[in-house]
Amino acid sequence: MMSIMQGDKLPFNQESYTFTIAGVVERMGFSGPIPIRSDVYIPPGPAEGMKKISLTSIRDFFKPAEKLKGYTAVTIKVASIKDVDSVKEQMKAKGLRTFAPVDQLDDIKTAFIFLDMFLLAVAMIGITVASLGIINTMVMSILERYREIGIMKAIGASDRDIKKIFFFESGMIGFLGGIFGLALGWLVSMVINQIANYFIAKEGAPHVQLFSFPWWLCLGVIAFSILISLAAGLYPALRAARIDPVVALRHD
Repeated sequence: MMSIMQGDKLPFNQESYTFTIAGVVERMGFSGPIPIRSDVYIPPGPAEGMKKISLTSIRDFFKPAEKLKGYTAVTIKVASIKDVDSVKEQMKAKGLRTFAPVDQLDDIKTAFIFLDMFLLAVAMIGITVASLGIINTMVMSILERYREIGIMKAIGASDRDIKKIFFFESGMIGFLGGIFGLALGWLVSMVINQIANYFIAKEGAPHVQLFSFPWWLCLGVIAFSILISLAAGLYPALRAARIDPVVALRHD
């Protein structure tokens, strides 16, 4: 392979060009269909006389030197996203292939749908595990307070009163868990946001806020956590209400 690459007919040449710097443009982020920054802009006139290789396949390395003129790609910047379709049609009419980042939006949306489904499945597993943990905690609380429940029922507490006590305790577990989970999620998102913006700033792009915590979402998270906890505390509350006070007072 090295002997072939060193042949005399390969389109490799070494030439020097001198240009006058006319100005410095504002630093840009990623541009074009591939994430490579444009470092130097050369006017069309001088650029037309420069020898270039249009790299579309491995065969381009073996083109004769007289066929080197031309451009590999041209980047067109439109004033508005609404102009993308009309510009693409004009380029296609000239027999050129086109690519625009908006072409990938449908694929990106589909990928996010699958990602959302995956995250939803993970969240459901987490909710199920958390519910089982709450049920286990409340059942253990019943066993530890067996005599206490029997005493409360012996001095006049009704089954409804016992249910209220355990519902309140399970609701408090959900409330505190929702507050803690929300705070932990906010902290982790802030760390990820800072790390992401560190790399984004290196590409010259402006600072972006990747995560949002609106007040209605925060309240919804806490309310949902309380509802899940109350649902998980239903069985322990019913079990505690059915305790026979005579049996409970004899319990060691």
